[in-house]
Amino acid sequence: MQDLLRKTSCYQNLIKHIKANENPPWIRGLRNASTSYFLATLIEDFPNKSFLIVFPSHHEAEQVMTEVRAFRNSNPESNDIVLDVPHIDLLLFPAWQNTLFEGVSPSKNIAVERMRCLHRLITTKGKTADIRETQTQSVVFSTVRGLSHKLPQQKIINTACETLKIGDEIEFHDLLGFFIRSGYRQVELVEVKGEFAHRGDILDIYPLTSDAPVRLDFFGDELDDIRLFDPTTQVSIEQQTSVIITPMSEVCLADISLFHWKLQTERMMKETKHSTEYINAIRVMTQCLEDYNKRRQE
Repeated sequence: MQDLLRKTSCYQNLIKHIKANENPPWIRGLRNASTSYFLATLIEDFPNKSFLIVFPSHHEAEQVMTEVRAFRNSNPESNDIVLDVPHIDLLLFPAWQNTLFEGVSPSKNIAVERMRCLHRLITTKGKTADIRETQTQSVVFSTVRGLSHKLPQQKIINTACETLKIGDEIEFHDLLGFFIRSGYRQVELVEVKGEFAHRGDILDIYPLTSDAPVRLDFFGDELDDIRLFDPTTQVSIEQQTSVIITPMSEVCLADISLFHWKLQTERMMKETKHSTEYINAIRVMTQCLEDYNKRRQE
């Protein structure tokens, strides 16, 4: 079926423009599964390129991503050895369902998807920009609203993520502080994402982007063992050589962030000096941010 698409003059013209780094022509008339079929073929024909695909709604982005994955899994021509891309990341980057000023915490599932996408992109880019060397192709499915939110700089997210490996020398109490600053909550028993527990030389944590909680076993300051465990039975199930701890939110509050916030809000208050309600709202938000930052540093 894909060979039929590749033989059409429209598709060949598109490929020619892409390879020449020219603006590709407009393509109209794709509906339902034909969009996924077309994208799956295009992704397969450019294994050394990553893609950002933008849709009008989250439902469409999620549906097309699922269909593209199905096309790849069911296509016998899609052989990883032939394509020289043994791993393709199909990543969903959803929009927040609410804003910072609504006073409602965003869905944890959305936070997971967004942070997983950002971390995968940064990790791949951090190794090398050449996909042929990393053997990873990233395809991001998002919406206009999902891309409209301002993101922290790459170096800030990199600094906020921590990779722990067996044999690492780690100051135990510094690690506990890192968990708290990253937004994790200390509990007696780890059961859901965003929690961690401390018992003697053992640390249990459920990282935001992990499919299962992780048990860190220390011998003094040395990380001696890393295992996944079942949150229901609390029984260890699988050993790991490393684990990545990402923050609970892409909103990484740092001193420099507060500095820029104050500069911008001072300018905004001067421009809207006649709006007392607006100025008071900014002052309250600034105080909340300062209080939160102080608690993180304690």
